[in-house]
Amino acid sequence: MILAGGLAGLLIRWRVLLKTFHDMGASTSTSEDLPLRWVWIGSGVSAVLMIAVQWVFFRTPIWHSMIAIALSVPLALVALRVLGETNWGPISSMTNLTQAVFAGIAPGDLRASMVSSGITGAVAAESEGLMQDFRAGAMIHSTPRILTYMQLIAVPVGALALAVMYPMLRDTYGIIGDHAQLLSPTSQRWVGFAKLITQDTSSADPLAAARISWMLTSASVGALIGTVLTILEQRKEWRNFIPSPTGMGIAMLIPVNAVTVIFIGAALDTIWARVAPASHERYSIPIASGLIAGEALVAVAIPLLVTVGLMKLP
Repeated sequence: MILAGGLAGLLIRWRVLLKTFHDMGASTSTSEDLPLRWVWIGSGVSAVLMIAVQWVFFRTPIWHSMIAIALSVPLALVALRVLGETNWGPISSMTNLTQAVFAGIAPGDLRASMVSSGITGAVAAESEGLMQDFRAGAMIHSTPRILTYMQLIAVPVGALALAVMYPMLRDTYGIIGDHAQLLSPTSQRWVGFAKLITQDTSSADPLAAARISWMLTSASVGALIGTVLTILEQRKEWRNFIPSPTGMGIAMLIPVNAVTVIFIGAALDTIWARVAPASHERYSIPIASGLIAGEALVAVAIPLLVTVGLMKLP
């Protein structure tokens, strides 16, 4: 539903997308936007480096990486649309689609299903983060050109920070096993999907063949529903009564505790907006942002304290 709805929405608005790329390509050095030719050059160099790294460390065939890069462009646009509608990035859905593609062109190759699909997931994740950053930049009257420079400067800083913090988080909370606190449901589904589609269905295992058959049937039904609902959304008089395929798909994918808390928060926010609209307008976003940021900061501070010996976990 998510992928089909997103792609259908992009195809319906193909003229807007075409005009956007045309305007970017025509921008001059005095424009506030980064010229598209710079983007093409930078993307080309980065793609070559990434293909080389994939080959050296994972022995990933060059054509696998090239296909994954080509798929990442339209899927990143879908990810942006989904994030804009729901504020929840469908990174795993983007990687799952790439996994399904490689199941057809490189059957039984777990490396292709995991490593190559990671390219698509990474591009989708970065595109979602960039949209948030550029929105924040617009609020402080910055320009896309300056924001791009800052993003490039921040890349090595982020890489170094991740190299330091990830082992601490892994050792403190655990990522493997029944008692792991960082056992990401999305990651588990990604790994499980890879194992499923790389099974040898030519054997006499009817269960594996039935699973893949049901998976393809379910995906087809979901794609049909997502496409139809997206087309119906184009009628303004119907829009308020048509369920969002993106919203339904995301609600099925994320854990029930997250969905429940999101619903409770939305309900409380709606009540607040009706009872005291003035204070809601002023304080709702800062309070919500503080809740999110506070939890994240504490989660990062705990492994640091454990590492330096100032705190022990039970």
